[in-house]
Amino acid sequence: MTILKASGLTKVYGSSRRAETRALDGFSFEVEKGRFVGIMGPSGSGKTTLLNVLATIDAPTSGTVLVDGLDTSRLKGEELALFRRKRLGFVFQDYNLLDSLSIEENIALPLVLDRRPLTAIKRRVEEVAAWLGIEELLNRFPYEVSGGQQQRAAIARAIVHEPVLVFADEPTGNLDSRSARAVMDAFTLINARAGATILMVTHDPFAASFCQTVFFIRDGRLYTEIHRGDGRQAFFQQILDVLSQMGGAYDEHVADRV
Repeated sequence: MTILKASGLTKVYGSSRRAETRALDGFSFEVEKGRFVGIMGPSGSGKTTLLNVLATIDAPTSGTVLVDGLDTSRLKGEELALFRRKRLGFVFQDYNLLDSLSIEENIALPLVLDRRPLTAIKRRVEEVAAWLGIEELLNRFPYEVSGGQQQRAAIARAIVHEPVLVFADEPTGNLDSRSARAVMDAFTLINARAGATILMVTHDPFAASFCQTVFFIRDGRLYTEIHRGDGRQAFFQQILDVLSQMGGAYDEHVADRV
């Protein structure tokens, strides 16, 4: 079942031909339900614009985005905000946790906004926290835990309301290698255990190697896609090969983390 379908996405910035920038240029792809998908490309390739358009944060100049069969361009105002809150989950590079709330309260926020019963909220939060190994942190505040623990809390918040699609924007960008591995293990776990469909934008081939499929974007167009077989090490090398073809560079020490 296709959970996300983008057709002919074009995004143009600027009001005149001389000044216009074409961030997306007829980009099309599909994501099947339950898949863990990565988006990679060099700086300025259009991957952030693509994420924003797919996540309904920005609107395309032309083209369509279907999420679970719904054309998101038809949603406006409060209807769009409600769709985004109920049907989508978001994980950001800088965590976006509220320091005034405990880890438990941060995770519970989507359910509280949905006015779920308190007993059901507590049960669901504890369940998700246990999956991600942060059940002992629920009474702490974000500033009292590590960056990796904050990001796992952010992942818990993103999936606690069982969205149809989770968007992750450079989720390991602020983390050291050990914390990055823990976060990527967390994504793998929720993808397997909760059946969460995840779309992650990343510049990091180590993080991308945890995905099942990686789409590469260059100059706003789909460059190629690759699919993981049995081994993550082999997939990691495939990712490096494509990045090399695209003219991308990577940290030579990243291979030590795989």
